[in-house]
Amino acid sequence: ILYSAIMSFSAAIMIAVFFIQHNFPESYASGDRDWSYFKGAIDGSSFLVMPRVLNWFTADIAYHHVHHLSERIPNYHLRKCHEHNENKFSSVKRLQLHQIWNCFSLILWDDETYQLTSIDWQWFIFTQYNEKSIKTPVALSIEFTLKIRV
Repeated sequence: ILYSAIMSFSAAIMIAVFFIQHNFPESYASGDRDWSYFKGAIDGSSFLVMPRVLNWFTADIAYHHVHHLSERIPNYHLRKCHEHNENKFSSVKRLQLHQIWNCFSLILWDDETYQLTSIDWQWFIFTQYNEKSIKTPVALSIEFTLKIRV
């Protein structure tokens, strides 16, 4: 039981770290026509600033932008590569540990602005109100899910 709990907790943390390194304010993404490999690697992934001991436990995945430039660089060389080329990584989004929670709200893609965005639940529920019928929370969530899929 203890082993399962530790492995589950570790997996949840690594999934969260992976998520925030791609979903952060002003993260780069583009349509197929305008896609840039280098811009995607530099502006579409973040540099998570962590203490060295946490970098060791996460196999230096904090240097995710380096990994996206070349996935062939082994994890034990990511930090060295970042430090050697630090002047080329000035535009990489640096995330501090205390900023992690802000990234979890960025779960929707806005096709008009090409930006990740969060759900404005108050606006969404307000716009779903109809004078003829009041929708239940279950009906709202089903309708919202259908709107996202379309």
